[in-house]
Amino acid sequence: MKRFLKYCSGMLALTLNSITNKSNLKSILNILILFAFQLCYSQKAEVILPKMKEIYIGIDNPVRISVEGYQYDELLINTLGCKLIGKNPDLYIRAENLGECLVIVSYKTQDATLTDTSTYRIKAIPKPEAMFGALSTGHYPSAALLAQNAIWARIPGAVSCGYSCRVVSYSWKYVNHTTYSTCSDSVTGATITTRLKHMISKNRGSGNIIISNIRVKQPSGVIMNINDLEISFGLKKPSEVNPDLIIHKNYYDSVISYYDFEPVFGCDALPLFSRGLLKLCKTCSGDTQVLQLINISSTSLLSKRQYYLSGNLMAEYMFENNDTTGYARLYYENGNVKSEGNIIVIKENISEHYRPNGWMNPTSYFIDSFITLDFAAIGPWKGYFDNGALALDCNFALEGYKILEQELNKGSCGNHATGFYSISETRKHPENNFYPALIGPLKKYDPTGKLVLEENY
Repeated sequence: MKRFLKYCSGMLALTLNSITNKSNLKSILNILILFAFQLCYSQKAEVILPKMKEIYIGIDNPVRISVEGYQYDELLINTLGCKLIGKNPDLYIRAENLGECLVIVSYKTQDATLTDTSTYRIKAIPKPEAMFGALSTGHYPSAALLAQNAIWARIPGAVSCGYSCRVVSYSWKYVNHTTYSTCSDSVTGATITTRLKHMISKNRGSGNIIISNIRVKQPSGVIMNINDLEISFGLKKPSEVNPDLIIHKNYYDSVISYYDFEPVFGCDALPLFSRGLLKLCKTCSGDTQVLQLINISSTSLLSKRQYYLSGNLMAEYMFENNDTTGYARLYYENGNVKSEGNIIVIKENISEHYRPNGWMNPTSYFIDSFITLDFAAIGPWKGYFDNGALALDCNFALEGYKILEQELNKGSCGNHATGFYSISETRKHPENNFYPALIGPLKKYDPTGKLVLEENY
């Protein structure tokens, strides 16, 4: 640096001696002299934050300090509002209070001591934001949720330096908008549990998940709570078919109560209301439209009726005198029967899904056009065209799997054994997952009653 200044001075003297006294060159000479002095004396201390542009309380922020032509031990460094820790080249700035951090660097030239000051804002670390894997609050397809594996605490902004918070526990609440059911649980750790993923995967309509009571551990060891996270997913139902009012008639004392709409069933299809009759209604312009009538005992569903907006019956499900299986009948809006057959109450380990030979094939679509249930089909089922002619004749059984240690080395299915289970077996094995599967012959007819397809499962 010193040699560079001497060189600049010499160049200026040479320029003065070599330029003539013509007046039109004097202005050029002045400009050259000014430029040369700015070039020669613009050298100053460099204070660089390689990771961030600002200082954060609680984080040791890496810093590099240098002056061209000087060794680090030739510099005199002071700070104001912060501290310089470590040894060169591993230097860090540490701040404890909001405000400004001043880094003051002094160095001696041949003629004087120069001082340069760099100023940085001191900010608090932004509060971590909860993430469902890579997803923030919003609406997503079910598949996007199933691809996530853990709840994360993301630090917003440009904070880096390896600073991160680890989720140590959280709670989740799941709401199924199709079956009007809800369930919740608390989790130690950050993993998105298999139980929650199973509920998401078996939802054929829409739902939402609230992640709350999220506790995260900071690098300092301090545990803090962060914001809740709400995710919606699946196919959004038109707002005009969503109930907004519940009318409950209690069978014990015949008291009638009114509630803003809320889920009717809890975990494993247990009623959340006392024994009685529930009317799920939609209010509009002073009118009340009954969408569903639900009859419940203290422990189970007894019957349910669904209605079109016209008021005509859409479906009826009957479980009286049987807490496991029931009978369902679906209707066209003109009153003709659309389909009918046996059903089983949906539990956490029982899905209403059925998909022969995969999801996208003509047989699946044909069955879907007649059987759209809130329950699992089981046993014989028949579907009808709206003129009353037979369209579908098929049978369902519960198919399921269980992880078995002894099956690890058997067959190409890995550690899953598949088979058909009776209802009694289903209730004995809550760790199993079951879903309806076609079994035996399936017959399809055209509206004239002619058999057009017969398949065997």
